[in-house]
Amino acid sequence: MVSTSEKFLLDANTLMAASRFFYAYDLVPSFWEIWNANLQAERIRLPYLN
Repeated sequence: MVSTSEKFLLDANTLMAASRFFYAYDLVPSFWEIWNANLQAERIRLPYLN
C-alpha cells in the first residue's frame, strides 16, 4: 500500500503509453479522473522542462 506522504515523478511517456495502448480516454474515463485527482492532490508530479 502506498503511504499518503509518498510522491511519484512520472514522465510524459507514462501518459502517452496509457492513452494509446491501455486506457483510451473514451473507454476508461475513470482512470483519467483518478489521474487528475492525484495530480491535483500533488501525489503525482510531472516534470516541467524549460
